[in-house]
Amino acid sequence: PRARARAAAAALAGAALALQGCGDSDDLPVRGQKDVVPGMRFTVRSSDTVLQVSSEDAPLCELTEGELQGRALASAASWWKQKMPPSSNAPKAECDPDGKFIATAQLTPGDDVREFIGSVMALTKQDLVMTGGVAPYGTGANWSLLGYQQLTGGGKVLGGFEHDHSKGGNGSGNVLLAATIPNLTACHLKVFGKHEELEKTQETAWKARAPSGFNVSAACEGHNFLVTAFAALAPKDAEKAFATYASTVVAAENAGKIDPDRAKLSEIAEQANRDVQGPGALASTVGLSWIPREPNGTDHGSGLIRVKLKNAAESPNASDVRQGLLPEGWDLHTSPDGDLQFSRDDVPRDDATAAFEGVASKLTTYRAPASLVERAPDARAASR
Repeated sequence: PRARARAAAAALAGAALALQGCGDSDDLPVRGQKDVVPGMRFTVRSSDTVLQVSSEDAPLCELTEGELQGRALASAASWWKQKMPPSSNAPKAECDPDGKFIATAQLTPGDDVREFIGSVMALTKQDLVMTGGVAPYGTGANWSLLGYQQLTGGGKVLGGFEHDHSKGGNGSGNVLLAATIPNLTACHLKVFGKHEELEKTQETAWKARAPSGFNVSAACEGHNFLVTAFAALAPKDAEKAFATYASTVVAAENAGKIDPDRAKLSEIAEQANRDVQGPGALASTVGLSWIPREPNGTDHGSGLIRVKLKNAAESPNASDVRQGLLPEGWDLHTSPDGDLQFSRDDVPRDDATAAFEGVASKLTTYRAPASLVERAPDARAASR
């Protein structure tokens, strides 16, 4: 028994030393992951002596700072403690420099974490978002999440509420609505010293999207466009303001108004096009657009390869493309007009050119599904 006690004490001491630095422990085994809403993923890691839950791009970390962030983290730590094994210590909650939320607790050897993992897997949006003015972290919480909306183009809209407890928690609190649009054309071109007037146009558009009465700041930060909007509102009014804002932004994205200037990227892009004749009558055009990230001659940028099948009545499905055409490390998309698109961020110019050449070469021998070729008018004529 004494030997086991010494071993347990040593393990606890080691865990305590690890917790002093805290932070994300990537070396801990992953026990479960849950996407509560698109863009908000919770990951549970644990060992015999350490239990950790984390979430990247956490709204709490993005929307708070200083003293408010400290108080919000304390509320979050208390909330997570209620879900952890009773014998675990109070977790330490923190935000890392990349905006990742991490809560780490010390376990007693033998603690069963299965119930905790199950509670994380059962989380829903309603568990995390303020509803009807009720703070998800409980009475007395200093901060609540109003909502999180991921956009299809990679951007996001989020909102937070700082509670005012001077009037029992029901008075007006501080509302922060935020939006991040990565790699916005206006910002990309500004980095290159081109079309700087587009930033002002974007600022005007985003101020118009904010609910009435909000103080809005909107500007480029490097390649990204950042928007913040502040107001003092009652809790339920804050919820309505976020819902209105999110729906307005989504409608603007659906209408193609979030980044309407993408065609102007051709001014800094390096482009190539090639007509390719494949087996039988299947013809195609392959295009490459490589957009440098910086104007100082660095060899990194984003690449887009477009494949247009000229005389096919339908495009090959995703599995066919992956097997036959998709370059390694690139992502597959299908444009609204049915063209195939392969994209990759942070790709060197030479690698993008090699991928373009590879796709063109494969198309000269690529044997499409029989249904594709049979529906091509030129193929039917050639078979006669």
